[in-house]
Amino acid sequence: MSFIGAEELIKEHGFVMKVQKKLCGPTMKPKLQLYSLELLSNSERKNRKAIRSQFDELLLRHASSSGVKVFEGLRVTEITFSGERPISAIYEAHCSEPKEISFKYLVDASGRAGIMSTKYLKNRRFTKSLMNIAHWGYWKGGGRYAPGTTRENAPWFEAFTGKPVWISSMYVLTRGYVDETGWAWYIPLHDGTTSVGVVITKQSHAEKRAKASNGVDDPIMKLYMNQLAQAPKLMQFLAQAKLTSEIKSAGDYSYSASNYAGPGYRIAGDAGGVSPAQVQISGAADVDPRLTPQELEETLDFCKRIPVPSQSQAYKEVEERISDTAVLDGPIPCHSTVSAIVGDDESAKHVIFEITARKMFNIMLAHFRSEIFHGYYINLVRGELGMREC
Repeated sequence: MSFIGAEELIKEHGFVMKVQKKLCGPTMKPKLQLYSLELLSNSERKNRKAIRSQFDELLLRHASSSGVKVFEGLRVTEITFSGERPISAIYEAHCSEPKEISFKYLVDASGRAGIMSTKYLKNRRFTKSLMNIAHWGYWKGGGRYAPGTTRENAPWFEAFTGKPVWISSMYVLTRGYVDETGWAWYIPLHDGTTSVGVVITKQSHAEKRAKASNGVDDPIMKLYMNQLAQAPKLMQFLAQAKLTSEIKSAGDYSYSASNYAGPGYRIAGDAGGVSPAQVQISGAADVDPRLTPQELEETLDFCKRIPVPSQSQAYKEVEERISDTAVLDGPIPCHSTVSAIVGDDESAKHVIFEITARKMFNIMLAHFRSEIFHGYYINLVRGELGMREC
């Protein structure tokens, strides 16, 4: 946001600041454990929980005020090519004849529609193990997580657990049953509402919807409430809350493309791929059978150390009591080196591994800025963005 000059605009709108997500689930196989992966390059970086429609509108108006020509109410239906290079687009407005616009370069930011990838390149690939259906609604009057602490109002994510039964018009839970078909979210927003949703695997969704359709007028609502009932801790936040919207639904699929660029065009954002870090890692055991449970557990354990910085006091205390401070400010140490230096000091291990995780993430960012591609590197300077020859 700061790079495009929109940081203050977003801040002034009042979107809720993000704190580390809280994820909850039963004891499950490693591949089903969930962790918060807010990958931050430094402690100053801020993230916000935005209402997507408002966020998109703000950025669109910002682009317009920055000199971008914006044409609204139009839909691109076709792209024409000269060889492999796109050269023009056919578009139409409501109740008008199709028109054509020519261009030198094309950036396809058409979202999940992904016209270049789906209609012309035909290179979109779905991750079968991460094909889900999402249902969500907006509630008012919900509770807050950890009130009075630095974690107050954090989003809550919970894996389904328990088998719902109907007693006296309330859902209750039996013990000893684990449902590994999805999870629920609880995300407070800046306008006083809370987005509450469920994500269900595509395979189990059909069966659950069929069961919910028996003798009811609104099977989606029943399915939605059935699944929320399988997140008992989340349901505690909704004890005094009221649903204030219709239930919305969407395919929550993870997909990618074999390439995102070509002569005169680039594919950006959801038009090219959707692969959230949370589901990407938790689904890795399904995608790559060579990944062992231990390797997956170690990867998740590493990643979960990135989001939340330890208190500065903890750094000082660890620095004072360890003999070799090179593990803090020197090269990235291996696990055995850390164990040899700090022994059974778990708080010291936590601080050192957190620093290590952040070092590695910052190295990845630095590599992006210095990576050479066909003799060029990216110049990430506002007003001078582009590729520079080496």
